[in-house]
Amino acid sequence: MKVLRHLESLRHESSPIILAAGFFDGVHLGHQAILKTTRNAAASYDAENWVLTFDIHPRSVVGDAPPPLLTCNKHKLMLLKRFGIQGCLLLPFTREFASTPAPTFVNELLNSVPTLTQIVVGMDWHFGEKAQGNATLLKRLAGKCGIAVEAVTAVCRETAVVSSTGIRAAVTEGRLQDAAADLGRPFSILGTVIHGEALGRKLGFPTANLACDNEALPPKGVYAVHAAVGEKIYDGVLNLGTRPTVGGNPNVRVIELHLIGEKQNLYGQDIEVFFINRLRDEQHFDSIEIMCNEIKNDVMKTRRILAEKNLKDRLYTHCFSVI
Repeated sequence: MKVLRHLESLRHESSPIILAAGFFDGVHLGHQAILKTTRNAAASYDAENWVLTFDIHPRSVVGDAPPPLLTCNKHKLMLLKRFGIQGCLLLPFTREFASTPAPTFVNELLNSVPTLTQIVVGMDWHFGEKAQGNATLLKRLAGKCGIAVEAVTAVCRETAVVSSTGIRAAVTEGRLQDAAADLGRPFSILGTVIHGEALGRKLGFPTANLACDNEALPPKGVYAVHAAVGEKIYDGVLNLGTRPTVGGNPNVRVIELHLIGEKQNLYGQDIEVFFINRLRDEQHFDSIEIMCNEIKNDVMKTRRILAEKNLKDRLYTHCFSVI
């Protein structure tokens, strides 16, 4: 997937372009409806499908404090590629950009993308100064230049609209099943394996310490997970917390992943971890021996839970195929 960071860069693209616009945090079912519409339109026009999005949440610059993000940029780009997106325009969201009047932004977009054929947005997408631009304005302005605009209706689950806001709440409150239902897949984080103290290896449970840019995380605790490493999906147990038994810092969050039955050198690798089920709270144990016995129980429970859920084939398709 091509990734460009300046609007003018699209002047050099020769193929017709169908462009989806939005922030796409989490790439949930509502976002997926927009992406699939974009992909289908591109197939009809023999065009390339692209996404226009931003490097930071707009509320980082204007409005209230920004929400904790479900996906960092690297993770979001990975997910967009999985959904068959061929190019992404990842624009810097600056104060100057935020103050651009909505009609001016549309004119700049149309002038910068000479091969633009169609724009796809969510029905509630807003843009421009004070978020005054909407799908109706976009249709009117783009239509004058012969550019079609399709506004995709929001996706609802039961009686509620699927939204990044709702998923953030579900994740941080530990409602993993609700988050998975709105995402269309288990909630996941993307982390890079860094060096730790190697204590887990000495205890017989080697762990990969993950440096993770996800801001929205489930509550502290121990989780049954699947982990995508290279081109394989593994069973794992993940501890999210402060390691109270072995002298962890109560102010420093640590993410430790144990791949069941594996002893790989994973340093420097990116791992996507899917949260399947919460096993228990993180606890302080009176001894290392008691802690190790509890970890053995965690591994046994995880094997049983993951076997019952039977998600590995589905996750393999999600991670390693165009969806």
